[in-house]
Amino acid sequence: MNTPLILSDWKIDSLNSFEWTRLFSHPLNLDVSGYEGVSFEVRGTLGEGSIYFVDFDKDDWAHSFSISEEWTQVRIPFSEFKACQAHSEPHFDISDLKTVRFDNYDLSAGSVDIRDFAFYGSKGVYGPTVCVDPVFDFYRPHSWSHWAKVIKNYGFTAIDLVIVWEKPDTRQQAEIVSAFHKEGIACRLRLYPTTDGEAYEVHPEWRQILLNGKSRYDWRLYLCPNDPGFSKFMQDKISMICSEVEYDGIQLAEPWFEVWGGAYPSNPVKGAYACLCEDCRNAFKTQENVDPLDLFKEENPLYFENPENKAIYEKWIQFRVDTINNFSNQCYEAARNARPEIHIVHMYLSDCSVDLDKGREYQAMDLDAIIRDIPSEMITIEDSWQEWTQPDLKPDFVLDYGKHYSQRIKNIRSGIQIQSHLDIGSRKDTKRNYAFMRAFSTYSHRAGFESPSYYEFSIQKFD
Repeated sequence: MNTPLILSDWKIDSLNSFEWTRLFSHPLNLDVSGYEGVSFEVRGTLGEGSIYFVDFDKDDWAHSFSISEEWTQVRIPFSEFKACQAHSEPHFDISDLKTVRFDNYDLSAGSVDIRDFAFYGSKGVYGPTVCVDPVFDFYRPHSWSHWAKVIKNYGFTAIDLVIVWEKPDTRQQAEIVSAFHKEGIACRLRLYPTTDGEAYEVHPEWRQILLNGKSRYDWRLYLCPNDPGFSKFMQDKISMICSEVEYDGIQLAEPWFEVWGGAYPSNPVKGAYACLCEDCRNAFKTQENVDPLDLFKEENPLYFENPENKAIYEKWIQFRVDTINNFSNQCYEAARNARPEIHIVHMYLSDCSVDLDKGREYQAMDLDAIIRDIPSEMITIEDSWQEWTQPDLKPDFVLDYGKHYSQRIKNIRSGIQIQSHLDIGSRKDTKRNYAFMRAFSTYSHRAGFESPSYYEFSIQKFD
């Protein structure tokens, strides 16, 4: 499945090195950070040449190679390229290669053929990743083989296949995965586990109960991970999908309780705070001998804002965190039981640009506990809505995410891969184009992330 990204074959006749440089320059504008290096075959009469890449900062990075009259295979890891200018930035930004060109030091006339110019050594599930939601009409005019080729040509080495509302059609999923595998693209199953349209409609008894008595908020509908029926349903569903479809990875996206801002009176959407269903209430009563609903009645002596109730409120916060993490582990265990080699990619909704670590209280997402207790090989740090709703957002915003999360995560568990995340157009006024995405990828790597990921391919601003 690890096939190279092949761009083109070239044949150039040149009179001297200057003309060769001029003629043998090719625009790329490509993120190849998901690959290990560049390879090509060369044949000519010139003895020695060099390959140059111009990166994000418009710095030249070069490596020399030999040329003979026979076809010669050249394979160069990116780590072996050297900066050409003394003032170059100290990083080779393969996340945004502007151009490639070939040069030589011999002024004699000659002819050079380049073929099978490619980027090799795909990072697969750990490389640049983009979501694909098959329910979107955008994909209908063409086959999945077509879309696999298109997405590969953007430099992506993996997709997250999104399954949210519909009852899973494993035959369609298998068709999609097969098409992407043929292009060397790894496929991760992305589930929003507490938002499951099938279970929500069939089993109303599994629904979460928000503080306002509802079980929906915004576009989301919610089911409770403390309900044993729903928990088993989701584990069985994951087991079935992973048994029938050759996924390379699985990601639980946004596994949380609502709502940002919590149940504080100052929060205009506090009514969406969750979950206060019978399952959650009974479990907490058993654990602490307290009905959690009493914590959110201002007239009750146990009201959570009263200073004397700080300890019991903290136990409630921890209860919610444990619920989400235990449920996530059960889902991942079901995936691994069905497909032992599957890679685990968990998601954390970031909050550094608003109120660092408040996600633990508001949405039961505790970063340290996630890294410590969920055996994922990669953690995706999702951009917060406070970022992706900004039309004038700059791609370097991710540097702050790296400052707050990258080293912190690696200090907890070394070896874990960290992936950034960017919403590229959930609103019409915030659509990002591929140039923005390449810049975001560059800053992601500088911030300490191993790769970028994006939601969702069809909603970007196509150039």
